[in-house]
Amino acid sequence: MIREVIAIVFLLAGLVFCVTTIVGMYRFPDFYARCHASGNSETLGLTLICVGFIIYSGLSPISIKLVIVFLIVFACNPVGGHVLARSAYRNDFPMTLAHRKEEKDADTAD
Repeated sequence: MIREVIAIVFLLAGLVFCVTTIVGMYRFPDFYARCHASGNSETLGLTLICVGFIIYSGLSPISIKLVIVFLIVFACNPVGGHVLARSAYRNDFPMTLAHRKEEKDADTAD
């Protein structure tokens, strides 16, 4: 019973971080901020979910597989976000789209 409650707490905390990622992806204004949201909170959310499942399943082959998934996500997700952001920066992808709107407004004012 205690193990199940602890597992549920970890699963719910992971769910909160994953929902935060979804909200960040929707609300943040530009690509770089979205990369930040997905790289950080999604990694923590999936880590908490994996820990919750490991606690729930106990010591079993499933928990070993979950540890492998945890390690892959923990290593690859932030690296992938960094690679995407660095590639966008090197290709002069704009920080925000606000300057495009200002340029458009300036062109129509003339």
